[in-house]
Amino acid sequence: MTGRQVQRVFDELRRQAEEVCGPLRVQLTLGHPDDFPKKRNYAFCTNPDHGHEFGADPGWCLIVVAPKILKAEMPRVLGLLMHELGHAVDFLYTPDHPEHGSERRADAIAQYIWRIPIRYDGDTVQSTCCGVHPRPPELGL
Repeated sequence: MTGRQVQRVFDELRRQAEEVCGPLRVQLTLGHPDDFPKKRNYAFCTNPDHGHEFGADPGWCLIVVAPKILKAEMPRVLGLLMHELGHAVDFLYTPDHPEHGSERRADAIAQYIWRIPIRYDGDTVQSTCCGVHPRPPELGL
């Protein structure tokens, strides 16, 4: 998969999320391998108050993906991007919620938007095809 293909997948998922949630101020960028030290680290989403620190426009969330996403299978790419878009929706639309930014909340938002559960595969990475649901507690909730 190329960076351009990942961007197209992201653009389509963002469009689908906007149909449900309204406009989303969220951008995607490819990060540096050093930003993802653990085997299961593939992506993160910044809070709009801090996205500019990573290169996003002020007030925008930024989803940063690891270069290794380019080698991932489509179910993993989808699971990762859907989960991170769940964070973006949470950051942009529910900033005062007591569970704001939580991992299971991001999964729940993604499941609400796309009507499929976010699963955690054998490497404990998000996926749309296989693995356990909900997120294992040992990964942080």
